[in-house]
Amino acid sequence: MTGGLQRALGLACLVLVACGRVRVERDGGARCGHVQSTRQVRGVTLCEDAWSCARPPAGPLDRVNLTRLAPCGDLTNPLILYLPDRRHGEGRATDAREDLQLYLAQAGLRTWVLGYRAHTRALGAGRGAHPPAMPWDFDTFADDVEWAMRFIRGTEASRGIWVAGMGDGATFAYELAHRDDPLLAGIVALDGAAIATSAPGSGALVEEGFPGITWETRAALLDLVLTAPRGPSPVPGYASAGEALAELTFRDATYGGNGGLSGARDGGADVRSVARYLASASRWWPRAVLRTRAPGATRRSVPVLAFAAGRRGTAWTDLVAASARTAGGEQATVRVLPAFGHVDLLVGRTAPHHVHEPVRVFITTHQ
Repeated sequence: MTGGLQRALGLACLVLVACGRVRVERDGGARCGHVQSTRQVRGVTLCEDAWSCARPPAGPLDRVNLTRLAPCGDLTNPLILYLPDRRHGEGRATDAREDLQLYLAQAGLRTWVLGYRAHTRALGAGRGAHPPAMPWDFDTFADDVEWAMRFIRGTEASRGIWVAGMGDGATFAYELAHRDDPLLAGIVALDGAAIATSAPGSGALVEEGFPGITWETRAALLDLVLTAPRGPSPVPGYASAGEALAELTFRDATYGGNGGLSGARDGGADVRSVARYLASASRWWPRAVLRTRAPGATRRSVPVLAFAAGRRGTAWTDLVAASARTAGGEQATVRVLPAFGHVDLLVGRTAPHHVHEPVRVFITTHQ
């Protein structure tokens, strides 16, 4: 099959409803499974395409996922690749107020989301026994992001691809700028910097959770918050499950305490929204993927819109601002949101007003 025919079939699947499951060959010989569906959101028909693709060295965990969500039939509006945080895996959102991809797609933009290797089911579902350390480092994931950019460009036309990254995702976006990726149109950094937020411990894998609370207890707590937030807490010392999660996210030392992870305790977010966000996370994340040193200066400046969670303190917000200005120069815009914690930038009560809509406006005006 020629490259032109492959692209034609790919574009056809983006327009037709229910193309079904197919096997396709993409650039670099990667084999991908592809499924398509449609859904209605406030009167807008959105086409949703999902690919699962093998990546080198093609081990059982060496797979990434790509999900496209956009108005059916549109192949002209701005194109955005969203890179999640390590604390946020993949999930099918139903409320645009809590999901930036859905918000932007509903507004007419073409959106893609990358699911990292660490978010594959085989690794994320590990229970009991500690999974083996994986031979992945920062460059492995950054190379996956670059590959995703070319996969997207081979699927649909665009003058460039915007990259929006939450937390660790912003670190990968800034690496694209450092590599001078020609497809990069601009960056939206959501509480992320050129270096990663550190993680406690010293093992090869970082386990998601709260200090002193097992993975199983964390999962039970999040489930209860979603179904019965006023019910008993599985974590001792709290009057309810909702109170426990609000306090734990408020005090999380990794994000500086004081609501640095979420200000739900003070009303900044609905604790159920925070639970939905955290429940999507995979259990493990390779420590070697956490970048500890910032890259050098970029060869060219790109438009950058950066948001910083003010509850994390001035040292953090200064780092977010410095990272944005290194990549964007005079084209960088930095917004510090004093009442926001990290998660609140996506699921906070006023996130649509303070984050989602400004992102849409920034991208469309710079397109």
